[in-house]
Amino acid sequence: MTHPHRIIEDPHLTHAIREAQRLYGVVLDVEGRRQSLHKFGHNSDVGQDETGYTVWETGADDPHETYVADLVNSIDSISSGEAGDGHVMVVQGHTSTSVNGVTRKTFVSQEVTLNGTTRVPLGTPLNRVQRAYNDGTTTLAGRVYIYENGDLTAGKPQTTTDIHLTVDPTSNQSEKAAISVAKNEYVILSHLHLGVLERTAATIEVSLQVRLQGKIFRTRETFAADAGGADYDMTPYMIFPANCDVRLITISSANSTEVAGSFSGYYADVK
Repeated sequence: MTHPHRIIEDPHLTHAIREAQRLYGVVLDVEGRRQSLHKFGHNSDVGQDETGYTVWETGADDPHETYVADLVNSIDSISSGEAGDGHVMVVQGHTSTSVNGVTRKTFVSQEVTLNGTTRVPLGTPLNRVQRAYNDGTTTLAGRVYIYENGDLTAGKPQTTTDIHLTVDPTSNQSEKAAISVAKNEYVILSHLHLGVLERTAATIEVSLQVRLQGKIFRTRETFAADAGGADYDMTPYMIFPANCDVRLITISSANSTEVAGSFSGYYADVK
């Protein structure tokens, strides 16, 4: 039996669990969940605009994701920029539904097989998409797009705000420093890593933001980094409740700055 005041020999985690009970009236189970969080992103075109840029690989098209409204599951399509791609892709995200008048996010993981530049429908349309990767045995030839259905040009949506995730063929994995938290779980954040890439002489300001269900994004903390990179241990740990969205956004001291960022922690089930 687990001692009630010792969770994985980490006093900061124990404190976070107690704080969640005080703030939200929930009892969290980290040991039973047995799942770590590690989410990373990359944006090769960060500038000086004060509205910021999400740390996501799709940033070459749009600074921020245009989020789908609650209860709308319109992210329903996937395609590649190369006709020869027929890889199996794993796509992970959340649906949004209402149960007894309460809007809730439900985690979904699904496999879908690419058909080159031709649109393939997702088996389960999504409200949020946060991760996708190539589960095949060969490297992708083209960039993969996950989006709301619309007109395509060589497999890419003509309306870029309809794009919610991309997979670069050199990575075979999406790079989006943003997540959603499902209806039956919490996230406890313990660590961030930030940095400027490609030897750019720039400094960056990175904000960790959260949007609670039905609310707007607000900044929880802001950090600084440069080409040397920076690690931040979050003590005390930060708690993100069910049905929220979390993201990293950044501003640079120079245009066309390449930025990478990640955050790590623990998933916890609500008992």
